[in-house]
Amino acid sequence: MKKISIICLFILISCGTTVNKNKSAVSTSNSLGYLEVPKNAEFILTTSHDHNIDGYNHLASLVFKAAVENKSNGRIGVKIYPNGQLAASGKEGVTGLINGTLDFFKVTGDLSTFWAPASIFDLPYIFPDDRMAEAIYGDDAFINEMRQDILKIQPKLKLMMIASSGGWRNFATTKKQVTTPNDIKGLKIRTVPAKVQQNLVTALGGSPTAMPYAEVYTSLSTGVVDGANLSIVDIVNAKLHESLKYYVLDNHSYLAAFWFINTDKLDSMPKDLRKIVVDSFEDMRVWLNAYPKLAQVSAFEEFRRKGGTIYTPSEEELTMFRDATKDVRSFLVAEYGSEIEPWLNMLDEKVVYHQQLIDKTRKQEMN
Repeated sequence: MKKISIICLFILISCGTTVNKNKSAVSTSNSLGYLEVPKNAEFILTTSHDHNIDGYNHLASLVFKAAVENKSNGRIGVKIYPNGQLAASGKEGVTGLINGTLDFFKVTGDLSTFWAPASIFDLPYIFPDDRMAEAIYGDDAFINEMRQDILKIQPKLKLMMIASSGGWRNFATTKKQVTTPNDIKGLKIRTVPAKVQQNLVTALGGSPTAMPYAEVYTSLSTGVVDGANLSIVDIVNAKLHESLKYYVLDNHSYLAAFWFINTDKLDSMPKDLRKIVVDSFEDMRVWLNAYPKLAQVSAFEEFRRKGGTIYTPSEEELTMFRDATKDVRSFLVAEYGSEIEPWLNMLDEKVVYHQQLIDKTRKQEMN
C-alpha cells in the first residue's frame, strides 16, 4: 500500500511538472511554495540541491516536505533551496550539514572525498541490474554499518538512506557513437571529482575531466569535453542532448545518492517528530527509486526526437567493457588500502547474498 501511494504521488507531481510543465513551473516559481512553511512550525528543516524546480532532486524534496508537514500537522516545516543556492556541490553540502546551515542534504560520488569507502559504489559493472542495485541500497544492515562508521568520523552527519540518483550512468558523446571500449580512446569525458570515476575513463583510454554539474552544459556546447557519463534522465532534464547525440547503454554505474541529516537537528526533536522524519526519508527513497523507470520513457523519446542515437551493446561488447575496466578495483585498493578492503569484501558478500535471493524469487516468478 505504501509503495502504491508513493507512486501515485510521483505521478501527480510528474504530471504537474512535465505534462503540464509550463503551468506548474510558473505557479511554483511565483508562489515559492518550496520555501513556505506552516505558520505553527516548531522546527524548520532546510535543504538545498543543484537541480531546478523540474529536476528529480527537487521533486523528491517536495515528496519529503509534503510527508513531513502533513504527518506532523505542521509542527515541522521544510524549506527547499534549488539551483545550488546554499550548496552547489557535495562538498559544500557536507560542510553546510556540519556547520548547521543545512539540515538535510544528498551527496553522490563527492562523498568519497570525505569518506573514502563510498568509492566502492563507483566501481564499474558491480551490479547486473536494477533489482541488485536497489537490494544493496536498501540493505538496512549494510547501511547501518556505513552510518555508524561515518558518525565516528563526523558525529553531526547521520546517513538516513541511499537511493537512486537518476538511474543508470552510461557514456554519452557529441561526435561519435561508442560501441566498444576502443571508441572511448582520446575522448575528453566529464566526470565528478571521485577518483574511481576518473580512473574508469582512464582505463578505457579517455581523458577524464572533473567539473561541477552546473558547468557541463557550457563545456559540451563549446567543445571543452567530448562527452559525459550520465543517466538519460539527467541528460534530458539539463538539455544536454542539445550537444550529446550518441548514447551507449553499457550500464557501468547505478549512481547512489546518500541522504544525510544533521544529527543535532534530528536529536532536538521529540520522539514522535523524529519518527515522522525518519519515515518520510523512506517515502522519498521509494519515490527516488521509482522515478527513473518512468522518467526515462519520455527521456529516451526526447533524446531520439532531437536526433540522438541509442546503442545497446551485445554481450560480447559488454564483456569487452568489463575486461577493460577490471583494474579499476585494483586501483581503488592500492589507493586506499585497509580503509577500503573491508567494505569491498562486505559489498562482495552482499552481492552474493542478494543474488541468491533474487535468483530464487525470479525462478518462482518464471515457473
